[in-house]
Amino acid sequence: MLNYSMPRAGLLYLQRMLREEHGFTVNLESPGPWPVKVTKGIVVGGAGITIVSAPGKALDTASINFAIDQAFQAPHYAVILGGWLDTKTERQWLDQVTIHEELDEALAIARERSELAVYDLGSKVEHRIVYDENIASYPDDYDYHERFATPL
Repeated sequence: MLNYSMPRAGLLYLQRMLREEHGFTVNLESPGPWPVKVTKGIVVGGAGITIVSAPGKALDTASINFAIDQAFQAPHYAVILGGWLDTKTERQWLDQVTIHEELDEALAIARERSELAVYDLGSKVEHRIVYDENIASYPDDYDYHERFATPL
């Protein structure tokens, strides 16, 4: 049983942004039924819940709602959710994120969290993280919560 449930229209809105815009960053604590887009700062994932689709599959509304519920239960961060289509692997990522003003700070935090990339909302530039141990390349059969994924 979920403690928080977003109206279906809001879930479909997030799903559409992930599919058509290849991602989003939204503040879920803003008033009103619709999530509010975050437009400034550098996004770093891995702050809480992370759900990833299988290659070529989309996250469905149940998985999005589950991630939102889990984010609201993690009180140590603001409830900001990021969705991202990794065009290299065709996987959709959905996780709780933090926003930072400086790229160097964002990259350091991303490395601590073993993130694949950070995203600058202002310049709309993705910055991939390079690791010596090649952490940024997961095998195709990695368990990505495929039970939540639906075909793109």
